[in-house]
Amino acid sequence: MRRLREERGIAVPIALMILLVTTVLGSAAVLAARQTSSVTNRDTGSKAALEAAEAGLRTATYRLNMLGTQSAYCPTTPTATAWDATTRVCAGVGPTTLGNGGTYTYWVSAPLQTGDACPGHAVQNSQYPVAERCITAVGTVNGVSARTQARVASFAAQPLFAGAGLIGVNRLNVVNNAQIYATIGTNGA
Repeated sequence: MRRLREERGIAVPIALMILLVTTVLGSAAVLAARQTSSVTNRDTGSKAALEAAEAGLRTATYRLNMLGTQSAYCPTTPTATAWDATTRVCAGVGPTTLGNGGTYTYWVSAPLQTGDACPGHAVQNSQYPVAERCITAVGTVNGVSARTQARVASFAAQPLFAGAGLIGVNRLNVVNNAQIYATIGTNGA
């Protein structure tokens, strides 16, 4: 009878230890899942922010193309304005809201001069003047920002056939030997 009343034994402590280990492992799994979710959200935000910055870069390039890279003005909306003479950079345009909840802001430099820093290779042409500008865009989505920068260039183009023109009634083929094949044709003279 005495043995049945005694509560000495190992079963209860082992059960408590197993419960403690299970609780610790479960907590570790929950923390790992939360951290993975946080990293995934940050990665998604980084990619979306980079795309927003690219949208700003493309918008600035388009507006600059419409204005002309050699222009003394900045591609802003609704009207073009002059750049800051001290910093040689146009005032920032934006933030402009995108459909995914992101925004972008961009800045365009004045025409680049020798020694001005901007990524990309400098474009040079001995026959025609080249105007280069630097565009910097920052995209932001859900508090995550990304920055991109590009060098853009334009040539002051010259007409291909200055003072002369080409006309072809049915077809016009201009090949490397400078012969014109058409029903009616001219080589300028």
